Amino acid sequence: MSGFHTEDGYNGPSLFGQNGAIVGGVRNKLGHVASEEEKQQARRTVVVIGIKWLLSPGWRGDDYRDAVFPAEVAQWFEEQIGPVQAVHFKPPVQAWVEFNSASNATAALNLNGATYPRKCKHSPGGRIKVSRATHTELVRGAKDHLRSYHVLIPEKFLKGEVEPGAHDGAGDGRAGEKEGEDDEAKVIAALRESNPYFDQDMALYEEHHREKLRAEFDRLARERSELEEVKRLYRGASAGDVDAIESAIWAGADTDTANPLDGGRTALHYACLAGERAAAQVLVEHGANPSALDALGFTPADALKSGEKDPRGEIAGDLELARAAHAHMASLAMKINAGTYDVDEPDAPDSMPPLHEAVAARKGALTRFLLAQGASVEKTGGSDGDTPLHIAARTGQERMCRLLVLRGAAPDAPAAGGDGSTPLHEALRGVKRNGSKGAHAKIAKLFMDEMKRLGRGAEAAAIIAGTRS
Repeated sequence: MSGFHTEDGYNGPSLFGQNGAIVGGVRNKLGHVASEEEKQQARRTVVVIGIKWLLSPGWRGDDYRDAVFPAEVAQWFEEQIGPVQAVHFKPPVQAWVEFNSASNATAALNLNGATYPRKCKHSPGGRIKVSRATHTELVRGAKDHLRSYHVLIPEKFLKGEVEPGAHDGAGDGRAGEKEGEDDEAKVIAALRESNPYFDQDMALYEEHHREKLRAEFDRLARERSELEEVKRLYRGASAGDVDAIESAIWAGADTDTANPLDGGRTALHYACLAGERAAAQVLVEHGANPSALDALGFTPADALKSGEKDPRGEIAGDLELARAAHAHMASLAMKINAGTYDVDEPDAPDSMPPLHEAVAARKGALTRFLLAQGASVEKTGGSDGDTPLHIAARTGQERMCRLLVLRGAAPDAPAAGGDGSTPLHEALRGVKRNGSKGAHAKIAKLFMDEMKRLGRGAEAAAIIAGTRS
């Protein structure tokens, strides 16, 4: 805590918490919810405006020794009202004065409009404004104050160019200004005199800003990565590179992202323009909208016609089926919102749950829709009590297996009926039937890698050993 402390008063380095921003010498734990003790502290505190303080190297007076120190403020308020526990400065002209009791804080409100003896040590007094403080106001004020980066410590200290306490004889490089204005070593010394927790505050302040910078760099890196993946998606769609398309989608690219530099076209527009049926199918399976409009109002079907690369109408047929599937999903969404459709319950007594049916029918877009609506990947159904992952593994749907695993499906979840096989069992049986270079082999590897990631490598090894025997 910055400022003056009575011997019997609070003597800790923090007003709001041990972590977070250091603002005006007051730690503000971001997102902090006030405890009852902290609320009581706010009731004992008043906000004072109108005195010129010294807290930081950002203060620019005629002389750093001209500033009013916390102990002087505390002494004046004690003479007027009663015991002061602490003074928390928020430069340049605001302080939070904490009394020993809420009644004294209430009495201090009567000083509103009074004249403080000196605005600074060599200036005449001036009227001050005293208002009631609240915990929210103190926290908000601390956050606002943080925006003035120069208030607590110059950037050159944060960058390690100057060691705090070391005087390089040049101040901040502004030649010709009055002597002492740029004497940072003296200012640091004055700060240490007024704030016994100065070094600790500065360390936490620097760490706070390092965290903010790291978060900003991470955000920019994510944006760059997402942009590169979207570009890869567009290129893959135009070239019919299914692997590139899937890689971009698994990395987070949205299939319906419109290209602002090319008339708002989506990846499906590009696939149709190029006549790449496999690319269009993969995009549709991953949920691409077959009715997406570009900036001129053209759909992928319109792009297909202009490209004239679908002489047999195969891609057009695929798009028609995709539009029908999207219409069906829109109908289901209305039923779900109305509460007349349960994504985990079978439509008929002898059928499987909707997610199982979608996986069995290899309907990737519908599967994604049901998962988005909350369908459970752990739900069992059918005569053998399979999970959706059992069905996907048995039928060799690598893309579907990857999607379900990403949504939390367990490769070692036993079926509720039958012989209690797991999805990994189903994948390994497929490897036995179809060899080690097919889809089942890729699914088995996916499952084993996932189980190792979850720390269940021994269980995976046991299932493999049991299948071999």
